[in-house]
Amino acid sequence: MITVTSFQTLWKKYETFGRYAIVGGLGTAVDMGVLFALTELSGIDPQVNSGLFALFVTAAFIAAVGNNYILNRIWTFKSQDSNLSAQFFRFLIVSLGGFLLTQILMWLIVKLGVWYILAKASTSMAVLIWNFGLNRMWTFRQASPVNSTVLSA
Repeated sequence: MITVTSFQTLWKKYETFGRYAIVGGLGTAVDMGVLFALTELSGIDPQVNSGLFALFVTAAFIAAVGNNYILNRIWTFKSQDSNLSAQFFRFLIVSLGGFLLTQILMWLIVKLGVWYILAKASTSMAVLIWNFGLNRMWTFRQASPVNSTVLSA
């Protein structure tokens, strides 16, 4: 049985990852919400007007990436990096890499005969871990403390 104390201990140990997963869930909601709003408000049929639908999918992805970058920068990693454009570019590269990894894994797993929803669930978990590691080590890396010790001869 999980007690409040054991939950607090677990949360403290995995707090950054937990925050990252929460932000990812919110990003998924933004992605789906923007896609739904654009598709429904425009009144298009995605099966008929696939070009405009592809634009909506892209807009939703960009909205989710922006949302996730801001929340991860402020809340998950508490970044103090002053070079926002370089940091956002790194985040975008990781996000696009995660998208590509999703495409590859989905294709492979579904080809093996796994139900696409189960494939998506397992792929999402793998990409969550992949993206978290890259974002923690590269996008939101903490600057190394400057060695202020002066060596004398």
